[in-house]
Amino acid sequence: MSKRRESEPKLALPRKTRIAIDSENSYKFARMCDVNSKSSNLADFEKLNVCFIMPNLRIKSPIESNFVGILPDTDARVVGIAKRDAAVYALINGFSDRWGTSQRVSVMVVHKDAPKRIMDISALVSFRNIFAICRILQSWQFSIGSPNAVGTRFSDYFDFYPFRPTRDGKDLLHMGFALNSFDTPDNFRAQIYPDLPSVEDDLHYAYDENLFEFLMKAWVDRFEKGRRSWPSNKLFRSLAIAYHASALPKKNGLWFYDIGVSALLFFATLIGSIKGIPKSDLRKEFCPVSIRNVILQRAAWKWRLSAF
Repeated sequence: MSKRRESEPKLALPRKTRIAIDSENSYKFARMCDVNSKSSNLADFEKLNVCFIMPNLRIKSPIESNFVGILPDTDARVVGIAKRDAAVYALINGFSDRWGTSQRVSVMVVHKDAPKRIMDISALVSFRNIFAICRILQSWQFSIGSPNAVGTRFSDYFDFYPFRPTRDGKDLLHMGFALNSFDTPDNFRAQIYPDLPSVEDDLHYAYDENLFEFLMKAWVDRFEKGRRSWPSNKLFRSLAIAYHASALPKKNGLWFYDIGVSALLFFATLIGSIKGIPKSDLRKEFCPVSIRNVILQRAAWKWRLSAF
């Protein structure tokens, strides 16, 4: 990792990480995003709805804000919702791999009394993108120089399943460009992506905590507090492009041009995020971790003077 230049503004981010030890003495990281879990609005499952299923993602601890959360299917709140809503029960129990082995999933929940701006798809997707990018960056950091591929290195792990529960939780709904469908959850069966390696090791659950906390502050300011600004527009659009760029390059059967498309999207994200950073800085610090640090420091300095 490159050294921090003294002339660069330093970013001091407080950590709000609770570390618990399970029966196997492994670490589980639970993020306390802007609010403490004890005061979170998501404590009562009766006030929550499942809005999306993430069948390829496995997490050990919930990722929460005041109104939105990504929870493992083993979370007591998800279990309670599944007992209440037949469609949720079918979705969290209906996924298997290509050999028919049952698979764990993650779910995105939203509070029933959340403001309309939180219910908007841009807010929900941006929340997902923050967690995805922070985990992808950390996975690549662990993988570079390692003999093994580590973690969730591709955004495909975080994709939403196209079918989701209706508001009353009784049926399955899909609204898309190619298909509109309304089905019962009876005999629902689905398969996770066959081209993604399973993630079970504790190290694979890690993500960039400082970057996550910084981006969550921006998400809370924009979507919970309604403080829309041009810098936040650029930030969340760049995260959306970064999500595309992080996907498996497979549309043309791993042809060389698949790699080129991903590279172009990555540079589009980079250009949109670091406008104003001297080119000399990029040439000297051109590696995934260093780029993340430069973006974080410069963006924080700029936002202190303008948006925040």
